Amino acid sequence: MSDIHFRELKKELKDIEKLSKDNLDIKTWCSDLELWVELGEVTDERKIFLACVLTSTGEPRQIIQELGNQINTNDSSIDNDEEDSSSGSESSSEKYYPSLQEITNALEEFYGTKEDQNNLLRELRSLKIKRNERVKDFNVKFKTLYLKLEKKRKRHVSVLDYVDALENNQEAWKPVALDDDLTLSKAYQIAEKVDRLQNRST
Repeated sequence: MSDIHFRELKKELKDIEKLSKDNLDIKTWCSDLELWVELGEVTDERKIFLACVLTSTGEPRQIIQELGNQINTNDSSIDNDEEDSSSGSESSSEKYYPSLQEITNALEEFYGTKEDQNNLLRELRSLKIKRNERVKDFNVKFKTLYLKLEKKRKRHVSVLDYVDALENNQEAWKPVALDDDLTLSKAYQIAEKVDRLQNRST
C-alpha cells in the first residue's frame, strides 16, 4: 500500500462539502466521492476510507471511524478462532477498510435516509405546528425531515411550505409570510425570534 500524504489528500478533497448533522445529504456526498475515485483512478482502500473520514465531521465521522474499528475487531476475532491462525500468515495482521458503499449504507441506516423520498416530502408538506407549540421545537421536526431529503428533492421545498406549516401560529407566521425574499434558514430564525419575544411578553 502506497504512503498517503494527508496535506495532498486534503487538497484533492477540498471541493467536497463535508458531511455533518447539519448537512446530511448522504447521497450527494457519496456521489462526490465516487466522482473523485473515478477521476483520480483511486484503488487504495485505505485512501478511500481516509477520504470518507476527512470529508465528514462530528457524528457522521464518528460513525465512519467506528465502522472501521468494528469490522477489524470482528475480523480479528474470527482469525483467532481459526486453527491455523498461528501459522504466521500476513492476512491476520492486515487491516481491512470498509468500502465507500458500506460506509454509505451504514450512514443511511443510522440516519434513516433510506426512507421513501416521496413519503418524506409528503410528510414534510403535511407537517403543521400545533397550537401552543414552541417554534424552536417545531423547527427541529421540520429540519429533521428536510435533511433526510435528497438534494433534488430539497429543491421542491420552498419557504411557502414552511409558511403553510406555521399557519396555526399567526404571530410567527405573519413576518415570514409577508417577506418574499426569505431563505428557509432565515425564515427559521425570524419565526423563532418572534415566538421567543411573544412568549416573553406573556
